[in-house]
Amino acid sequence: MFVKKTFFALMAVLVVVACTESGKRQARSEADVKEDVAGRVKEIYDIVIPWYNSHEGDIRSVNDFDERFLSKDLRMMGAQVDAILRELHEKGEDDIPPGYDYDHWVMGQDWENLSIKTDSVHVLSPDTAEAYMCITNCGYQQNFVLVMACDDKNWFIDDFRQYDEQTKGFSISDKKNIQDYIEENRTR
Repeated sequence: MFVKKTFFALMAVLVVVACTESGKRQARSEADVKEDVAGRVKEIYDIVIPWYNSHEGDIRSVNDFDERFLSKDLRMMGAQVDAILRELHEKGEDDIPPGYDYDHWVMGQDWENLSIKTDSVHVLSPDTAEAYMCITNCGYQQNFVLVMACDDKNWFIDDFRQYDEQTKGFSISDKKNIQDYIEENRTR
């Protein structure tokens, strides 16, 4: 009986210690995630913004940016949309999916004198975070959110979200628009 009580007491202590240590790791991990995401966003836009500022009208590298900086999931969805558009074009139909009438890297159709800053990073989980951004383009500021996803120990953009006046939040989701477009065209 003494052995059972000692065993259960020891197990209880181990559980408490494990939970406490896990909580400490989680708190430390959240700070690390914020730092990692902010660093990755800076790394991405330190490449993207100078390129756009020096390439007027030349958007050949956009596909390269997508390949390097977007999540696998978002890239696969983009490939599905491209296949739908090719199929429609072959039928003599042209279509512009929601969100395809602007460049998500600059939050607009045109660009001039771009600059960008990260206002804050909110951690949603150890593998997902939101970076609240402000881009200045053609003299106008626009706030947006990058949803960041960790894949293979690196952070990638998993969604671009724009502010919606109706909902008073960042609810205009490129990813959701793409998902809806793919779903709509499966039934065509």
